[in-house]
Amino acid sequence: MKTCFTMLTLFLILYPAAAATLILLFRGERVKQAALVAALVELALAGYAFLGFQPDASSQFGFDYPWLGSLGIRFSAGLDGISV
Repeated sequence: MKTCFTMLTLFLILYPAAAATLILLFRGERVKQAALVAALVELALAGYAFLGFQPDASSQFGFDYPWLGSLGIRFSAGLDGISV
């Protein structure tokens, strides 16, 4: 279950940028519809993360990936009580 929430955190971070990029392909009234669908998907996923959150002082659903390993740069994030 931990891996599921790890990927969920990563998706919650990257999905808005990907959705906005795809929305650029739409024209007219379809833009509003696509934006609404994208926002509702993000809301549903955030609600799922909220329901799985355990209210304690720790950071949860975190991940840590090497980005530029040769330079020691890593991409890491997680959810805490303030971000929920």
